[in-house]
Amino acid sequence: MPPTLPHLIWLADAPLPKPLPPHLRQLLTRLAPAPRCEAAADAPEAAHEQALARLLGLSGSAATPAPWAALHAHALGLSDAGTSAWAWLSLCHWQVGMDHVFMHDPGALALGAAEAQALGAAIEPLLAGDGLRMHPLPVSGPADPPAGVSPLWRSVLDAVRPRGTLWLVEGEALRGRAFASVARAAGADVRPWLPRERGDAVARLYSELQMALYAQPVNDARAQARQPLANAVWLSAAGALAQPPAAPALQVDARVAEAARSGEAAALARAWAAVDAGPLAALVAALDRGEAVQLTLCGARAWQGFGPRRLGLGQRLLNVLASTPASNGLELL
Repeated sequence: MPPTLPHLIWLADAPLPKPLPPHLRQLLTRLAPAPRCEAAADAPEAAHEQALARLLGLSGSAATPAPWAALHAHALGLSDAGTSAWAWLSLCHWQVGMDHVFMHDPGALALGAAEAQALGAAIEPLLAGDGLRMHPLPVSGPADPPAGVSPLWRSVLDAVRPRGTLWLVEGEALRGRAFASVARAAGADVRPWLPRERGDAVARLYSELQMALYAQPVNDARAQARQPLANAVWLSAAGALAQPPAAPALQVDARVAEAARSGEAAALARAWAAVDAGPLAALVAALDRGEAVQLTLCGARAWQGFGPRRLGLGQRLLNVLASTPASNGLELL
């Protein structure tokens, strides 16, 4: 179990259940809501990515994606983590039409280890030609952080890292680039996110990699089996990070969001119950002890924080007895 922390950021990309889980209701009744923050439609990161980046001090504005890949390099203890520029490279399936380029969730490819290895070997020389180096990643997630790097980064990276076949890519061509995250681009027309400048090196690289992937036996076999083709790549989370920020007192919980992606009502109900009985109950207990706690809820479009109230005893009693907690508007997250 993760340690009890005074600030929980909860990725809950699902409608709130009715009635509200008991500990969540207590927290929303007893904590003061902060202004709601919305992820603009043209922002390169989704709401939960923006919220985490701001809380961790990794992004100065909604228009600047956080350098999650560089943080990942630090968490893995890679030697050039603090000096190089980094990005995540995902294999994905593009559905190209006359008026759209639709990107499916990379996790839906469900590539096997041998398939991923063969496709990686095919695109690696093209990346190297642009000075980009591929770093294979552990299948199960980031490695245990080395000494001096907080274990918090593992839960953060698990919350923002794209699903599916993924590599860390290192090289100067990634410095200063602002790519849309997979969470933002998947399930949508990606044309607004593609490089538009004539002669852009990344646009050329995308085109070369597509051609290389189309010619691979792996995709021939997948076509015969009527499986989606790994016919494109997506770069995300680009940037450099001299050193990880100081680890805040923060706990990240994405179980509700993960259950929502499964589409199973029973799994979603279990996730709500587990989070309410676990970290949310711990926050209520900390609040009962007089500790200042914070809660941040993230949805598909927005996020909202809740923090300590500075009220007298009479007002606190009214809040506890109130029939409507400070959850009005949360459906809009």
